[in-house]
Amino acid sequence: MEGLRTTVPHRPAARLLAAWVALVIATLTGPLASSARAAAIPATTAAVRSTMSLIYQQPWVESSAGLRLRLGIDSPLPASRLGLKVVLYSETTTRDAFEATLRGAEPASEVPIDSVPAGGTIPLAGIEHGGKVDLHLPVDTGNSSNGSTTSPVLSLDCTTYCPGVYPLEFVLFDTELGTQLAALTTYLVYAPPQTGALKLDVAMVLPLGYQPALGARGASLLGAQRLNALTAMGNVLDAFAPGTLSVAVHGQLLAALARNRRPAARGVVARLAHALGGTTPSEQLVAAPFSAIDPTALARAGLSAEVATQFGVSRRVDSSTLGLEPPPSPAVDTTPLGPAGLQALATAGAHELVVPAASLAGPAPTTTTVTPYRLIPGSPDAGSVVFAADAGLGARFDDTTSDAALAAEQLLAELAVVYFEQPFLSTRRAVVIAPSTDGPNASFLREVGAGLRDSPLLNGVDLDTLFELYRNDPHLPGAHLMNEEPTGGPSAAAVKSARSELAALARIVPGSPALTIPVEESVLLAESARFDSSRRAAYFGAPAHALGLVARSLSLGGIHTITLTARSGSVPITVSSQYHYPLDLVMHVRSTDLTFPGGTRFAIHLAGPHPFQTVRIPVRTLTSGVTTLQVTLRGPSGAPVLEQGRLSIRSTALSGVAVALSIGALAVLAIWWARSFRRRRRAGRSHAPSDPAAT
Repeated sequence: MEGLRTTVPHRPAARLLAAWVALVIATLTGPLASSARAAAIPATTAAVRSTMSLIYQQPWVESSAGLRLRLGIDSPLPASRLGLKVVLYSETTTRDAFEATLRGAEPASEVPIDSVPAGGTIPLAGIEHGGKVDLHLPVDTGNSSNGSTTSPVLSLDCTTYCPGVYPLEFVLFDTELGTQLAALTTYLVYAPPQTGALKLDVAMVLPLGYQPALGARGASLLGAQRLNALTAMGNVLDAFAPGTLSVAVHGQLLAALARNRRPAARGVVARLAHALGGTTPSEQLVAAPFSAIDPTALARAGLSAEVATQFGVSRRVDSSTLGLEPPPSPAVDTTPLGPAGLQALATAGAHELVVPAASLAGPAPTTTTVTPYRLIPGSPDAGSVVFAADAGLGARFDDTTSDAALAAEQLLAELAVVYFEQPFLSTRRAVVIAPSTDGPNASFLREVGAGLRDSPLLNGVDLDTLFELYRNDPHLPGAHLMNEEPTGGPSAAAVKSARSELAALARIVPGSPALTIPVEESVLLAESARFDSSRRAAYFGAPAHALGLVARSLSLGGIHTITLTARSGSVPITVSSQYHYPLDLVMHVRSTDLTFPGGTRFAIHLAGPHPFQTVRIPVRTLTSGVTTLQVTLRGPSGAPVLEQGRLSIRSTALSGVAVALSIGALAVLAIWWARSFRRRRRAGRSHAPSDPAAT
C-alpha cells in the first residue's frame, strides 16, 4: 500500500484537495447560493414553472363572515418576491357569461372590482413551508372597499339584491419585476338565507363501467391503478347524503370485479353492495346495460332484442355480485336517442328516461331546463316522463384530474347560476347531471358531494325520487324525440353470426355456464358504441375461439384400414376429448360404396375429464375391394364441423352376383371341357388302324 501511495502524482492530489474544499464551501453556503440563483431566474422561466391550485374552498358564503380558502403555490422564486392579487368581478347572471369566465374572457359588460386598495398585493412571505396559503376574505355588501393587503374585503358593491355568483380571480405576481406568474378563477357564491325560496333539485348520476373492463376472452382487465381509482370512488359515496346520488354501473364492470383475484376488487364489490344494497341503501342503483351501447344504433340495425338482452344480463350480474336487482326504470341513455331506440328501451322495460337534451324536440327554453317532458301522443312510448340531461353540467366531469377542488367549485357555482336564474319560482325545479365520463376523479366528486350536502341553494335527490315528484304532474310540457343519427354500433350480420356460433357452443357444452356466460358477455361488449371495428371484431370472435378450443381437443381413434370378411359388419370408431367440460356431439358418416343399416348420425356424450366413447357403426358392403368411410363430428345443431377423418375399408366377401357368375362360369367351363373331351375321343377312334386278325 505504501508503494501505491508514492505513485500518486502531486498535481492530482492538489486537485482532490481543492475539490474537497469547494464541497465544504458549497455545503456551508448552499442556502445563500440557492437564493442567489432564484433571484437570477429569468421572468419568463419563473412564469412557466410557477403554478397555483385550489386546495380547499368554502363553497357557500351565507354572511359577511366571508370566504375561507386555501391555495397551493409552487414557484422557483423565493417567497419574498411573491405576491397575490385578488380581483372580484360583478355578478354572473347567465350560463353563457359563466362559460366565458371559465375561458378567462370576462364579458365586456362586467366591471372588475379590485378588492385590494391601490392595486396592492398580499405578500406571501409565509409560504416557505409546504407552499400553502390560507385566506379569509370577509364580504361587504355595501359599496365600500376597506380591505387590507393581508385580508382584503370582497365588496359586492350592491345596493338591492346581493345574492349571486361572483367570479373571483387570484393572480400570482413577481413583486420585484411586476410580472404575472399564474392565475386561477373560482367563484364567490353569496347565498344568505332567503325566506320561502325553494331549493333547486339536483339529480346526479355517477357512471361506472363505460370503459371495457373485460378482455375479449372474458378475463378481467382491471389492474392495480384502475382498482385503486375504483376503491377511491367507492369510498367517496360517503360524501353524499343518503338518497342524493344515483349510481349507474354497467354489468361488465361488476363481472370484471367478480373475476379479479386481487383483494382490492373484492373490496370494491363489498363497498358498492353496502352503499347500494341492504335494507337501507344510502344511494340508488339505476338500471344500466351490460356495456355502453347506443340503443338507437342497435334498433336501426334490426337488433332491438339485443337492447333487452343487454339490460337483462346486466341485472343478472347485479343480482349475483351485489345481491340486488334494480328495476328497469328509471334508466339513463347518454347517446343520441331516436324513436327506434326509445321503442327498444321501452321493450326492455325502461319507461322513465334521462336522455341528452339534444335528443328532445319541444318548446325552446329561455333558461336552463328545470322540469321534465312528457312524450306527446305519436311517440313510440307516449306518456313517458323524460328528463333532459344538462350537457354543460355533465361536461364538468370530463377533466377533473388537474385541479379537482377548483373543478368542483366551478360545477357548484354553475349550479348556483341555474338557481339564481329564477330564485323565487314557486314550483319545484330540477336539473339532471348524467356525464358520459367513466368514473370522474374521486377528489372532485367528494368536494361536489360535500358542497351539495351543505348547500343553502341545492337539494340532492336520486332519480327515483325525482321521477316520483313529476310522474303524475298533468302540466308537464310535451316533447317528442328527434330522429337522431346513431353514434355507432355493430352490423346486424356480425351480431347474428356471433349469436349463431354462441348458440352452437351452448348446445355442445350444455349446463356449463362458466364457459358460455363469458363468451356471451364478450358478444355484448362487442356491441359497445365506444369500439372501433377492429376491437369490435376481437370481441365478436369469442364464440368462434371457444368452438376452436373444443375442436382442437377432439380426436378420432380407429381411423385406419379395416378388413371385412363378410358383407355385413361393424366399424369401431373412438372419439376422445381433452376438453374440461362435458360435450354433446353428433357423428356423421358417409360413403358411396357402403350402406348404413343403423343410420348415418350417432349421438355422442363425452363426460368427465379425458372422456372417450367408442361407437360401432353397422355397415353393409356393396362390392368387394377397398372403399372409404368419411367421419365428421359436429354439434347437435349440425354445424360447425369440429373434427373429421377418413377410414379405409377392405372387403373380401363375395356377393351373390359374384358367386352366381362364378358358378355360371365354372358350368360353362365344365360343359366346354366335356364336349371337347368327347370330340377328341371320337376323333381318335376314327383314325385307329384295322385289326389284322379280322381280315
